[in-house]
Amino acid sequence: MKENILIFGKNIGPEDVTEAKEFIKGEKARGMQKIEGEYEKTEEEIKFIAAANKYISKELQTLGIREMPKITPEEFHFLPKEAFLRKYPQGENSDGAYDVFDRVVYIAKDRMKNRLYEFQTVLHEAVHLVAYKKMHLEEKGGLSEYRTGYSSNNLKHLGGKKESSHEHFRGLDEAIVDQFIIDLVNNNLEDMKEEFNISEAELESDLVYYHFKFIEILDNIIEKIAAKKGETEKKVREDFKRGEFTGKILHLKDVEKTFGPGALRVLGALNSKRTAQRMFQSTEIKRISDFFKAESQEERDLLAAKILNDRELAGYKKNRHDF
Repeated sequence: MKENILIFGKNIGPEDVTEAKEFIKGEKARGMQKIEGEYEKTEEEIKFIAAANKYISKELQTLGIREMPKITPEEFHFLPKEAFLRKYPQGENSDGAYDVFDRVVYIAKDRMKNRLYEFQTVLHEAVHLVAYKKMHLEEKGGLSEYRTGYSSNNLKHLGGKKESSHEHFRGLDEAIVDQFIIDLVNNNLEDMKEEFNISEAELESDLVYYHFKFIEILDNIIEKIAAKKGETEKKVREDFKRGEFTGKILHLKDVEKTFGPGALRVLGALNSKRTAQRMFQSTEIKRISDFFKAESQEERDLLAAKILNDRELAGYKKNRHDF
């Protein structure tokens, strides 16, 4: 799959874009170099990566996406805890991470509970790896992560340092990635069982982790959008999944058409930087879930006031002229 990265910015020319692409290319080459202390990949882990490439390609074909990914073992680093945290300092409780600048995946191997858990982690991070990327090039030369899949960020790379102040739609992105993986597994389970000699007992005992609470919110949104538009849920779901890889996300406008102006700000808050430290608490998830289940705009407005920070709430109120 050709690198699906769009570089944009104000007052930049072709030479600036070329220079940025060369920088990205160099970061990729550096990112693929072996990391001190990393584990040697086992034969099965290499097989996991090859399978991720195969099964993701198969799912993309069903979505009408023509260019297929080329996922390689060099793009994955299986790390002990200390090395993982050096690469991903905020990942104390994370199983894996995709680095948008290095454009490689880091797997916290010490956290892998079993081989199915590890395979699912490889699949999950592989989707982030091949997702659509959009990067902002500033006139002064700073390069910012603008979007990965659906997740919108202002992560800046300046002088070798990475800084971030806010992000949006991280929870939505995780829900879509996990739903993509769940569908992928269901569609290819018999092949996977044979390829990796997976028994029924292993499937029942060695459970893996998905963002089920986030998926539940996404499911409700899809159900209500489909009902409002008179479309099938399958069609709406495929639009969401396709956007992860194409960058075409105009269907997000249906969220506000269905749930009212400002609803995207609430969806954008799910697991965002400003709320991530509390987003896995049941109260926070329930509020956002209740927002998209609410039948009245008045109820949604009251919930939005509890969910959003001051900056986002001000924007919500601006959209909601009658708030």
